Amino acid sequence: MPLSDQLISALESTKALHQLLVGEFNSLSNQDYDSFQKFQSEKITLLETIKKFDEYTSSVIESESNTPKTPGSIEQLLSFEEKKLWDAFLNELKACDLIHRKTDQYLTQKIKTTNMVLDILQVNKSHNATQLYDAFGKNKFSTLSKKITEA
Repeated sequence: MPLSDQLISALESTKALHQLLVGEFNSLSNQDYDSFQKFQSEKITLLETIKKFDEYTSSVIESESNTPKTPGSIEQLLSFEEKKLWDAFLNELKACDLIHRKTDQYLTQKIKTTNMVLDILQVNKSHNATQLYDAFGKNKFSTLSKKITEA
């Protein structure tokens, strides 16, 4: 399969991956975990396709390289039209990276919050309720005491 066909296929895969990642994030933020789970197998398939394209471009670069010690870049081997596709491909990859990072940050924050709540709710601590409200800035007792002091 020629490089331009491979590039078109990879671009289509990155566009599909981007849409999938947006759907994945929406599923998480809506707490639709069944939908989130359904995205995973398709995501793996798309990532494998993109990885194969990366391996293909590496082999093309290696075979077309002028000197074995300093391999060139894929851009040097592309026609004007292929460079447009390549740029679109790279832009889609960047968009995928951004949405992936957004999802990762969201999950990290959820895990952190869950761990904090679990830590607060441990039975062996006597000040659990106060900590729970303090951790989320909703301690009504301290607000009440401030109002009494202010009066």
